[in-house]
Amino acid sequence: MFDLSSETFCNSLSDITTLPPLVRGFEFMPRMAPLKTETQVDFQQIARMCKQGNWDFDLLKIRDFIKVSAHALVVTDGVERIQWVNQGFVSMTGYNSQEALRKSPKFLQGDKTSSTTRQNIRTKISEQVAFNGTILNYRKNGEPYWCNVSIEPIFNRSRELVNYIAFECEVRKSF
Repeated sequence: MFDLSSETFCNSLSDITTLPPLVRGFEFMPRMAPLKTETQVDFQQIARMCKQGNWDFDLLKIRDFIKVSAHALVVTDGVERIQWVNQGFVSMTGYNSQEALRKSPKFLQGDKTSSTTRQNIRTKISEQVAFNGTILNYRKNGEPYWCNVSIEPIFNRSRELVNYIAFECEVRKSF
């Protein structure tokens, strides 16, 4: 039983001035919000890929991005064959993961996809640098949609290219 009388006192914070500045206030730092269940599964899978591939990549960037369940993530190998997609990709495109695996992401493009954008993507990938832009893709049912895409090369700790990752989010534009 606790003694809560006025004679008791707690000195647990009395020496707080002796703590290093980094520790002071640590208990008030914001903590990362937990991920939704389906997003947690996606994050665990990509974390395993990161560990197995010895990626030199910031997993927190991925975690922050997939907090929005509508955001799509696509991981390809070095020759642009899809190795993994998250549930956001499935929702956005209408293709299940099995339909996307081992295909090039180009299968989402169509007649009205800009050839200039396609060329820009090819150029950036061949240079092993990031591409950022908007592209017109097509869902499984043939419906077009605009997508902001950031494609980044993933290197291992030996600085060898091992994968690409695409961060995708749908944007509303008129056709």
